[in-house]
Amino acid sequence: MGHVVHREPVRRNYYATLCSCAFFISVCLTTLAFVLPLVAAWTSDHFWIKQKTYREQPKMTFKKKMMIILQTKDSAQNDGVSTLSWCTNEYGNEIMSSSIRVPVVREMEKDDDRDGSTDTMELNVRVPLKRTEAVHGVWFIALYRYRLTEHVDVEWEAAAIVDERTPLDSEALVVDGDFYIRQRDLFTSADETSALYSDEVMLEGGQYASIDDFLPQNMVQNYSARTFSTTFDYRYPVWVPRTKEVPVDRTFTHFDFNVTLRVPTDTITYRPGFGETIKFGIIQYVAFYVVIAPLVTIVQNFIFRNQIVESKVVVEVPIGSRKPHNF
Repeated sequence: MGHVVHREPVRRNYYATLCSCAFFISVCLTTLAFVLPLVAAWTSDHFWIKQKTYREQPKMTFKKKMMIILQTKDSAQNDGVSTLSWCTNEYGNEIMSSSIRVPVVREMEKDDDRDGSTDTMELNVRVPLKRTEAVHGVWFIALYRYRLTEHVDVEWEAAAIVDERTPLDSEALVVDGDFYIRQRDLFTSADETSALYSDEVMLEGGQYASIDDFLPQNMVQNYSARTFSTTFDYRYPVWVPRTKEVPVDRTFTHFDFNVTLRVPTDTITYRPGFGETIKFGIIQYVAFYVVIAPLVTIVQNFIFRNQIVESKVVVEVPIGSRKPHNF
């Protein structure tokens, strides 16, 4: 027996009339090869994607807007709890003029991994006190510019709020926490930057400003009612108690409020755009098609090769296989 020196495939064509059973089965199987993957993808509940999540570290900067309210007790005056406050807005200071105490504020932003995004923001507020005053409570709000730029492009004014109380006479409060997004609905994928709540700016005085705009309970309530907001999650506030009396020759002392705000990578949920939805749908369809289509082809080959339905078989002879002469 000789050796195989060349091989060519032989192609069989199966012919049938339009009104035959073979033609009907061929059309049904071809249609099934395209429709069945679509049905399988549709019923898998993931064909048209309705929402997606991704991880992004937001870009944050301090807006130089803040407000601090201290609850103090004066040992020289037995009149209970008094309030000291200060705000970066002049109108707010006018409202609280009877209790104003101007602090020294220091702010620093750190990019620990040098990727262009702020990772840590530190804020130190030193409030002058009379030697007889002691702090027992702190309410604080600082406003930041918060922006997302990857799959969604939005920005808004985010608030970091601290509200703490202690029964001890204290000289400092230290809080350290993470800044997280809180969303009640999905963001919408868009090409242009969307500025949220631009008409609801906090700590702003103007023609329509009132004292209600600077009340802590109103600010917290209005901010919490937003669909998209943030929360400052600090779990271990540290009060530094006053361990010794202030010397008599000193008229003033101070209270230090130190805030460390960390900006971690957060999980964002959004509604994909039309292009992303179609692309994901096509991927789901192709994933089922590459599995189902070969199975349909196997069934079709079995039916016609074994002549389960009647058809005419014609074998194609390779071109040039018959020559009037050979060597």
